Amino acid sequence: MPIIFSLIARGTTVLANYASCTGNFTQVTDQILVKLPSNDSKLTYSHEDYLFHYILENGIVYLCITDKDFERSIAFQFLTDIKRRFLGLYRSVAQTAVPYSLNSEFSVILSSEMSRRSEGLADNNSNFNRVSEDLDELKGIMVRNIAGYLLHICWRMWWIQFSMHEKETVNVTVMDPLQRCNRLDKMAK
Repeated sequence: MPIIFSLIARGTTVLANYASCTGNFTQVTDQILVKLPSNDSKLTYSHEDYLFHYILENGIVYLCITDKDFERSIAFQFLTDIKRRFLGLYRSVAQTAVPYSLNSEFSVILSSEMSRRSEGLADNNSNFNRVSEDLDELKGIMVRNIAGYLLHICWRMWWIQFSMHEKETVNVTVMDPLQRCNRLDKMAK
């Protein structure tokens, strides 16, 4: 499930937010903002099926809501990126802006970043599956190549033994390498 809600606030004053679906997110986050510590922190709260991830730095809160199965590392990467972009645009006005005054501009950024992170999960899964399939195919090719190479070496050893010994000795000493070569020949196919 994607990131479903995010906001930027100064203390309890919400400066910008975005919800990808309907819900009582503003009421819930208002209650959370009141309970956050005043010192810089980074934490995840859990409530029912949702996780509330936040970064609090210099009085500015960067918060997002995800489902309980969403990876915390991705949520905090999202929050770190949002923090960087927010400060790049609004560092000078962040401490004095009125409620929701930055929402019209920054909610678009929140929306696009939330979508990018959510789509990134699907892309990562498909990339992982593709890489896994490629590795399995490569493993099969390597096993066939190694078996073929060993078969070649085995036959060369047999030919060297055959060339160096008389025919009577060859029948006794060559049987074992020949049996090995036949087994390798079967593996190579």
